[in-house]
Amino acid sequence: AGGAQVAGLLSRHGVRAIEPPSPASDFTLPDLAGGESSLSDFYGSWVVLTFFATWCGPCRSELPTLERLHRDRAEALRRGEVQ
Repeated sequence: AGGAQVAGLLSRHGVRAIEPPSPASDFTLPDLAGGESSLSDFYGSWVVLTFFATWCGPCRSELPTLERLHRDRAEALRRGEVQ
């Protein structure tokens, strides 16, 4: 599976990739396991970045879409449709 399948999955959720694709600057943040993760740790993988604040109404409204995207991507991975 390639980029077209991932792009299709993203577009079904109203998310679009940056065109033309361009690398983001590397950064490191704390992760949920208590360690740190860098963007470069995911080199070669599709990454959806979103930055939000809990007090931001539009930010909170996108969380259900991101959750559906996560569930659909997990299901597509199980079916072997995307990598």
